[in-house]
Amino acid sequence: MTFLYDIVNLQFVLIIYFVVVCYLRLDALRSSLILGHIIIIFLLNGVLFQANYMPDQFRYLQATQDFRQTLSLSDLAFTQSIPGAVFSLIPLPFINSVQSIAMINFILYLSIFVFMKKKNISNNAVDYFYLLYPSLMLYSSVALRETLVLLVMIISIYMIVIRNQHIVGIIFALPLILFKIQNFLIIVLVLFLFRLVSEKITFKKILFFSMFIVLFIIIKEYRISIWTLDQYFSLEKMEMYRNYMYYENTGSREIGYVPISGWISLPILSIKGIFSMLFEPLPWHVKNPLQLIQSLENIAIIILLFYLNTRKIYNKVIKQKIIFINIFLLVSMSLYGLMVFNYGAAARYRFGILTIYIVIYFCLIKYDKYFVSNYNLNNYKSKIAVLNRIN
Repeated sequence: MTFLYDIVNLQFVLIIYFVVVCYLRLDALRSSLILGHIIIIFLLNGVLFQANYMPDQFRYLQATQDFRQTLSLSDLAFTQSIPGAVFSLIPLPFINSVQSIAMINFILYLSIFVFMKKKNISNNAVDYFYLLYPSLMLYSSVALRETLVLLVMIISIYMIVIRNQHIVGIIFALPLILFKIQNFLIIVLVLFLFRLVSEKITFKKILFFSMFIVLFIIIKEYRISIWTLDQYFSLEKMEMYRNYMYYENTGSREIGYVPISGWISLPILSIKGIFSMLFEPLPWHVKNPLQLIQSLENIAIIILLFYLNTRKIYNKVIKQKIIFINIFLLVSMSLYGLMVFNYGAAARYRFGILTIYIVIYFCLIKYDKYFVSNYNLNNYKSKIAVLNRIN
């Protein structure tokens, strides 16, 4: 019976697919790649791996069903019940299986593609990267919250980087507080660091940062649940979460674990975390076919990152925006590198960050080429006008 419900859902999704293909006037290759994404949904859970390989899927399914039935949040954690509530609002006819949530994620995935097209942050490179990136294809085809997180983050980063509307970008990122607060904190921290390093030192700037520090000192004893703000941002708190994540990923609290021993060891471990998030699993660490795919994917991503960062950028404004997304990448990879000790978990956490980084970087390169060509055209017209006056 569940299969019949999924057939009805599939028909609904296919209608959305054909509407989007016609609306965007997509060519045959792009249309086929998106259609292949729908097929992949039914080739993962229960075929390539058992659904309980990612047990979180069942919690998101339960949270979605609970909200549809009662219009109230599930008893599960907020990080699961809130995404479940959002999933339930997507007008898919039935929510009866993890494939149902996967089809909702496909609708969100397709919405991101439409957003990129309509906001002119898309070109051939962006389209084919977005449609062919293996980790994005995997995690947007299962019943997890990652596609929802990606949607919120890409809109937020678009507003901050492309539209230069920092406050609006933070407002768009606010939903992350409810279901992935670390990503919200990453955006705020990156914006803070960008403002710190990218602008000239002025009295107004010094006053702003001084007020920020004073405000934190004043409210550091403010209590959230059993912790004060000071405790939330302490090394002890970070180490507690890090040790818990290590135990969750490896099953041990001590074997091979390197603790944060102080403020000196923190940046060292953070730098190591960047490399582990971007490079691991290394080819000689591969133990199964999935890790082989992850390793090959990492090599391709590193080559792509090298390609992007060796492009010549001419426009000063674009250079500033590239500083922002590079800080975004480094901060994200260092923080997640500190906390993640499992290849699968690392792939799950980094694919969204890398998707946003590469999409926005390609967009900035496109804008820079536009500015250069427009500048050259104006120069050419000026020279022609001068020659005409001389003649």
